[in-house]
Amino acid sequence: MFRAGATMVPGTDAGVSPGKPHDVLPYALQALVEQIGMTPLQALRAATIIAASAIGLGESKGRIAAGADADVVVVRGDPVADIGSITNVQAVFRPVSEPGNSPQESRASSAAARPLMP
Repeated sequence: MFRAGATMVPGTDAGVSPGKPHDVLPYALQALVEQIGMTPLQALRAATIIAASAIGLGESKGRIAAGADADVVVVRGDPVADIGSITNVQAVFRPVSEPGNSPQESRASSAAARPLMP
């Protein structure tokens, strides 16, 4: 289907049972590359901007831009060259609101981020 031009996004049903924990999405990205034939960049886009657009949230999710609601994931390695490096998470940063600012205002500020994990 992908080779025929179908839009594909990863899904995991994460969290619905002990056999499907919340941390399985990186392995779904690997499957898109290894089993479907996507490039690593296509798999990353499928999990971010294309997935957000597919559910009508492409203007505010799935991308890093002023005003967008995005977490930044830092991995060891280059996931565009090796999708397997997406499993080697080093840090996650998410926007936070500052006193007196709405969440939208602080999301647009590059200074308003805090690490979720070291």
